[in-house]
Amino acid sequence: MSLFKSASRRATIAWSTTINSPDLIAAGTVAGNVGIDFDTSAQLEIFKLDLKNPSKEMKVVGRATSSSRFNKLAWSSMGSDGTFPYGILAGAMESGAVTIWNPAKIITTEDNPPSSPTLGNSPSLLGSLSKHVGPVQALDFNPYQRNLLASGGSDTEIFIWDLSNPSNPTVYSPGQKSSPQTTDVTCVAWNRKVQHILASSAYNGVTTIWDLKAKRSVIQFNDKTKKTHCKAMAWNPQEATQVLTASEDDEYPVLQLWDLRNVYTPVRYLEGHTKGIWGLSWCQTDNSLLLSCGKDNRTLCWNVDQGQVLCDIESATDMNTWNFDVQWSPRINAVLSTTSLDGKINVYSLQDVSERNVSNDFGGTPNGNNLPKHTPNWLQRPVGATFGFGGVLATFSKKPSQPNAPRSSVVSVNKVVTENGLLNRSQRLEEVIKTGKFEEFCKEKIESNISDEERQTWEVLQILFDTEGRHRILSFLGYDEEKTREEMDKFIATLPDLKLHDESLEEETEKATLKGKKKKKKKKKKKVLCVDTTA
Repeated sequence: MSLFKSASRRATIAWSTTINSPDLIAAGTVAGNVGIDFDTSAQLEIFKLDLKNPSKEMKVVGRATSSSRFNKLAWSSMGSDGTFPYGILAGAMESGAVTIWNPAKIITTEDNPPSSPTLGNSPSLLGSLSKHVGPVQALDFNPYQRNLLASGGSDTEIFIWDLSNPSNPTVYSPGQKSSPQTTDVTCVAWNRKVQHILASSAYNGVTTIWDLKAKRSVIQFNDKTKKTHCKAMAWNPQEATQVLTASEDDEYPVLQLWDLRNVYTPVRYLEGHTKGIWGLSWCQTDNSLLLSCGKDNRTLCWNVDQGQVLCDIESATDMNTWNFDVQWSPRINAVLSTTSLDGKINVYSLQDVSERNVSNDFGGTPNGNNLPKHTPNWLQRPVGATFGFGGVLATFSKKPSQPNAPRSSVVSVNKVVTENGLLNRSQRLEEVIKTGKFEEFCKEKIESNISDEERQTWEVLQILFDTEGRHRILSFLGYDEEKTREEMDKFIATLPDLKLHDESLEEETEKATLKGKKKKKKKKKKKVLCVDTTA
């Protein structure tokens, strides 16, 4: 893990969700925080990570002035296919307004000079929506209908904005207020699997599930044993019925995982913080990974399935500089950001190859002696395939696993046929080789629909496989065997007589051979007599 980009700003941020510009971060001056210079101005800036630049300082690519400070920012890719190249930004303002911005007008290019410092004259501001009676605390864009924005604020107010026309949006309520008790809505979040389901959490610890089709709340729950002040909330990216809430209470700093099928008690408690939790972010590409930050100066990465802390992202010593927000990048795997009260926006990478002295990511050690506690999904191959001989294909794929169960894969070996005709021909040839019926096979080829040249080739092969093939090949080539024999006899008859044997020479050769044999016999007899005399 390493810190590879940062910026000095007291701001709340939002990552770009557009495919073409995933490395952009919007930062709005955060409400309820002033520096040593007591500057009360507000700005909306856009930073670019610029990964090719070795400098750790993020580059500002655009800036616009705001008349009010931001409690929350949200970025949607609505219109990124044409109308709004960088999507749109929404701001939850301290003044009670919801502002809609065009990032394409904020980003400074040669064709787009910097925006006017006056808010009313800024071409980047698409609209300022006033419906809440107090500060707006929560914002979230629908991941399926990108023009729908949910906002929450004081007096238990929740509104749904249709931004198809950002300058004149349609607004409606998800239903009647779920409770007569007045409290601030601290968080709103759209379900990641069911597009018409919205969740909201209030400071009094009550979480409400809204069904926009039915236009009413369907479930309400809270911890009956402990009075918690809910500050953050997140849906499980893969399980539609699971939602996680974070308690801001210093006496009970706990993360509670709820299942809507049984809201009488949480499914799991995640305990690791020693003071109230302010920020929460569930990884969209690996639902086992969760980030949280709190007033105890710790930013933790969790394995939700195991209920364990995998690593400590960031830990500060100054009690007044803790992180109030943490977010996964929605488009870049293993990248996350933190924002702190001391005016720092830090961007970290959970995987890199640089040398570092901190513990390895996800629980391992720098020297690699211990295996990591968790391998993220983006480092795992979901599927794979390889070809073997004879058209054999081996494949593997992820096997659906239950929570808390180890991940496993399924391996399959299949026979792949891409050319049925070729397969049939090869099988027929193998059959002919086994039975030895070559002439019949050649006859089939000759009678099939082939070219004249191919037919002649198979005719020759048929003749060669015949027992009388040496005689038939002459006839096939256009020669008459009888006529050829007659011509050969006539040719031999024209040749002169040749004396093939010399009789006198044969007689002399036979006489010389007999004399040699007699001499050999006499020598053998003499050797035998010599031996007998000695005895």
